[in-house]
Amino acid sequence: MGWIMRGSKNFAILAGVLLGLNLSACTPAKQFQIKYSADEGNPSNIIAGNDVANNSSLSKSVVLLINSFTQEVCSASLIGNQYALTAAHCLDKENPNNLYIFFAAKPNGKTERRRVIAMQAFPYWALRQSEDINTGDIAVIKFEGIALPKGYKAVEFLPEDQKILKGAKTIVLGYGIKNAQTQVGAGVLRYTTLTVSNPNYSSTEILLDQSKGSSVCHGDSGGPAYFYMKDSHGQLKYYFWGVANHSSVDDVDNNCNKGVVYTNALLYQTWIQNMMAEL
Repeated sequence: MGWIMRGSKNFAILAGVLLGLNLSACTPAKQFQIKYSADEGNPSNIIAGNDVANNSSLSKSVVLLINSFTQEVCSASLIGNQYALTAAHCLDKENPNNLYIFFAAKPNGKTERRRVIAMQAFPYWALRQSEDINTGDIAVIKFEGIALPKGYKAVEFLPEDQKILKGAKTIVLGYGIKNAQTQVGAGVLRYTTLTVSNPNYSSTEILLDQSKGSSVCHGDSGGPAYFYMKDSHGQLKYYFWGVANHSSVDDVDNNCNKGVVYTNALLYQTWIQNMMAEL
């Protein structure tokens, strides 16, 4: 398995965001997590991606997920007033209260944050997390509050009648690093467009090509993948379908320049709804 997405340490820019929390980002095995980092010149995340404006519709369903104890950073997608979807490897095995979510594309000292109060990984994760495919790397988290901040909303899942095909262009977002060699730049939401290279990478996962210069990397774990397409009324909308997990097995140098594996969240919708009712 390749890297799991998280961040690195350098608190010059992010100190105001941390507000007394000892924060950073996740990095077990080789998944998409990384220590919380900052580049004083130009903080960013998805490699060769574009900044997402705070008022952009793209920013209103994605949140920054930080572990205050391990100093690990991930990304997450809102799925309800108190719920978000992320990668299972982004969870805190000991205490969900160590996790916080931040509501901003570019967090600062005034950014609203909520503590995570409950979490649940898909059951297969405990059994298959060391495997290369079908890892079940997806999780539901519940956070404080009964309503989302103004302007924020849950993602809309891709309709069941839409197939994910090879060659399709998909928009991916995350708060990860901007450079796989220097490991800097985590903490700013960015996006890029990748191509589906293998929609049948496994029975539950899809492989995206990131050999063209722009890529998902450490810190982007748990971040969403969307298709931008017309709805039944002919209006263009962002439809959510995937959760960022780890690099492809051929990324032996861990440079985020081969392929990236996303869990097909569409297959987990019944489980997700059950977890939202139980947590």
